[in-house]
This record gives sequence, C-alpha cells and structure tokens, in this order.
Amino acid sequence: MAISLTGFLLLNLLTAARYPFVWIDEVMYSDPAVNLYLGNGFTSSAWYAQPANEFWAGNVPLHSMLLYLWIKIFGFSITAVRSINFVYLAASALLLWRACLRMNLVASSRLRLALLVLMAGGYSMIFSYRSGRPDCC
Repeated sequence: MAISLTGFLLLNLLTAARYPFVWIDEVMYSDPAVNLYLGNGFTSSAWYAQPANEFWAGNVPLHSMLLYLWIKIFGFSITAVRSINFVYLAASALLLWRACLRMNLVASSRLRLALLVLMAGGYSMIFSYRSGRPDCC
C-alpha cells in the first residue's frame, strides 16, 4: 500500500503541469488562496458572482484555506496548486483501505488494491484530482 501510494504521488508530481490544461474552474477555486498568499486578501477576481474587492464568500472555502497553507509551505506553481489534490486522494485511499479492513468488506489485499485502482483510475477521477478543483476535498 505504501509503495503504491508513493508511486502514485511521484508519478503525479512529475506530470502535474502537463495535463490537464489550466481552465476556468481551476483558476476560480485557486484564486482566493493565491491572492491571500500574494498579500491581496482573501478575494477573487475570477469568481463570477462577486466583485474582486470583497472578501471571498464563494463555494468550498475549506479547500481555499488549506490551499493557502499548502502554497505557503511549497510555494506558488501549477504543480504546488495541483499537488494538494494528490494528498487529498491519497488520504481518501488510506481511509478506504482502513475501512475495508476494519469492516471486513474486502478481505484480500490484492482485491483492496484493485478497488483503489478502480476508484482512482477512471477518467473523471483522474481529471478531478489532477486539476486544481476541490473535488477531492
């Protein structure tokens, strides 16, 4: 399990800036954290329903708060912004693994690993955790 998660994290960190291309949702959800990091306050000029000079009161504030702390530690880059989702997904995989063990849902470790691959391997999941959207949070 640990080797699989380490491989997952390394592969995604090495290729994070290549795919998918940056798009509006990624900018909208990352903008408040980046503005706060750059000293412009917790505001967003990319959020469609609110002026750029007001305190951001948009969707999923926990992700933006965690992303701000993440950027403070790892710096501001496309890889840094996207990598927080890799950690979210790895934590979800660990929780699913532990839940399967604890509740005896999937007895075989090979089948648990297959479950994790199926969970994280679908196109929609790959697109979600490889972008800066807060879906994995």
